[in-house]
Parts: sequence; structure tokens; C-alpha cells
Amino acid sequence: MRKVAEKRLHATVAGAARRADPDPALPGDLVATLKTPEGSRFSELERLRRPPTRTTGTAFARALERVDEIGAYRLGRLRLSQIPPNRMAALARYVLGSKAPLLERAAEPKRTAMLTAVMRHLEAKAIDEALDLFQVLMATRLLNTAKRKSEKERLSTLPQLEKASRASGRWSSLAPRATPCTSWTPC
Repeated sequence: MRKVAEKRLHATVAGAARRADPDPALPGDLVATLKTPEGSRFSELERLRRPPTRTTGTAFARALERVDEIGAYRLGRLRLSQIPPNRMAALARYVLGSKAPLLERAAEPKRTAMLTAVMRHLEAKAIDEALDLFQVLMATRLLNTAKRKSEKERLSTLPQLEKASRASGRWSSLAPRATPCTSWTPC
């Protein structure tokens, strides 16, 4: 029974991927991500899988490029409402834990379904990671710099504030009392 459900899941996801992209090369493009380019140690899928590790502007630019590269497959827009999200997540987790040669050897509807699930997962994850990196950059690079600058300006005005408060204190002791003498306040 489980095998029948898995086959139906694979056929449904692969069919939705084919219907969403009229280009018949989509399954071939997905399989091409499993190949290791010349001079590289990792497959294209493995490269797309890796999140940014540094918090710099260039890392943020690379994170945005990664979002564009994954988004070029246009699999995030697939309408898979008939498939439970936990099944898609389980399929993506399986692919993320598998090696590229094993995925290459998988039968056709299963391979397309697995690569579709992992690309949808990677697209959402890449966007989240780019937004997180943007938030960290804004907090550390921009806001902390502005905070330090305003703190420095505030500290530079303290001597002037101290001088003004001393003068104000002297003038207030010389000024006549504005409150009348009562039994509650001494004269």
C-alpha cells in the first residue's frame, strides 16, 4: 500500500512540474543539477544547497544570486495543494540526505518528483537565508554605525550641557522667589 502511495505521489509531483513548465527540458535541467562541473568537487545541486556563511555585503550578493538561480526553475509556483506539505517536506529531506549518483539512478517520475521537491524547498530556504542575512547586515553594519555616531554626538554635547546647567543653577539662586510665603513653605 505504501509503495502505491509513493508512486502516486511521485507521478502527481512530476506531472505538476511538467504542466507548470511547458518546456520539455525541465526534467533534463533538473537532472543536470546532479552533474559535477569540470574543475569542481561538488555537483550543482550541492552548490545550491550551501547557504552563505559570512555576514558581508558580497555574501549577501551571492545569497541573492543563489535565490535567482534556484528561482529560475520556477518550481516555487507549482500548485500542489492536493499533496500534504509534510509529504513534500519528507521528500525534500530524503533528497537533501542523498548523494547525487543515487538520485541520478532513480526512475524517471521519482527522480523528477524528488528534484522538484528539493528545489521548492531550497527556494524557500534560500529566500529565508537571504532575508536573515539582510537583517543581520542591517543590524550590525548600518544600525550599529548610526547608533555609535549618535552616541558620540550626545557625549560631545555633555560638556556644553554641564556648563549650561551650572549657569542655570547660579541664575536660579539669584532670582527672587516666585512663590508666596505660606505656612507650608518657608520664606
